[in-house]
Amino acid sequence: MKNKVNNRFMGIDPGLNFTGWGVIEHKGADKFVYIASGVIKTSLKTPYPERLHQLFSKIMDVVNIHTPDAAAIEDTYININNQSSIKLAQAKAAAIIAISHHKIPLVDYPAKKVKKTITGSGSADKTQVIKMIKYWLPEVTTEISDEADALAIALCYASHYKQKGE
Repeated sequence: MKNKVNNRFMGIDPGLNFTGWGVIEHKGADKFVYIASGVIKTSLKTPYPERLHQLFSKIMDVVNIHTPDAAAIEDTYININNQSSIKLAQAKAAAIIAISHHKIPLVDYPAKKVKKTITGSGSADKTQVIKMIKYWLPEVTTEISDEADALAIALCYASHYKQKGE
C-alpha cells in the first residue's frame, strides 16, 4: 500500500552492465531509514535489446515490491566514447520508463550534486561516498559502488524534497 505522505525514495544509478538501486524512507529532519538496495547485472553474452528489457523488468519488480513514492536517477554524462554514452542513455531510459509506468515522480541529479549533498564535497571519491552512506544509513553493509551510489541518489532527493502540504 502506498504511503500517503511522500517519504519513500528510490535512487537509481543506471548502467547497462550494472544498475544500482536503493530505497530509503525519510522520517523527518535528518532521520533516514534503509529499506533495501541491490545491483541489477546483465550479461555481455545476452543480446542488447534483451539486456535493456531485463533492466526494465527488474526495476519494475523493485518498484512493485518496495513501492517508492518518488524516485531519482543519476544524470547521464557524455564521455569520449559515443557508443558508451548512447548505451548508458538507453539503460537510463529503460529505468525511466519502468518508473514512469507506475506514475512515480522522477528527478535527475548530476553526480557532483549527489556527492556534495552526501559528503559535503562535489569531488568526493567512491570510498568517501560509501563511508557517508554508512553514516546516514548505519544498517547498510554494501561496498559495491553502484549500489552505494543509488542510495546516495535516494538520500540526495530525500534531503532536497519539499513536502507540498498534502
